[in-house]
Amino acid sequence: MALVAGEGHPAALAARALSAADLAALPLALLSADFVTRGHIDDYCLRHGVRPRVAMEVNSIGAAVEIIRHGVLAGILPSAAAFSQPGLRRLSLLPPLPSRRAALLLKRDGYRSAAARAFAGFARGFDPATG
Repeated sequence: MALVAGEGHPAALAARALSAADLAALPLALLSADFVTRGHIDDYCLRHGVRPRVAMEVNSIGAAVEIIRHGVLAGILPSAAAFSQPGLRRLSLLPPLPSRRAALLLKRDGYRSAAARAFAGFARGFDPATG
């Protein structure tokens, strides 16, 4: 996950890493509780004694990206979504947000189509930082 803001946001212009206390002061646009990502954000805040200033909740990553890119709100998004969008700047946060991992579950002796084998190979080599 990544804390991000639009390129003109004051926090995006800061040269230092933000603390958990700084995060508590930022008005945020966050994904709604329908997203697993939101649970991870809430857990992070709870662990670090942060009560986030949720200014807006959205139910799509695309909406969150546009609100953050063009507005005065920062946000926390999945890294893959944040890194692939122009106009967003990653903000350093200490302690850092937790990383998430995906798992591909396969039946040990089950049939795997050519497409399933190709996808598994792609997933093993996928690096969200480089796309």
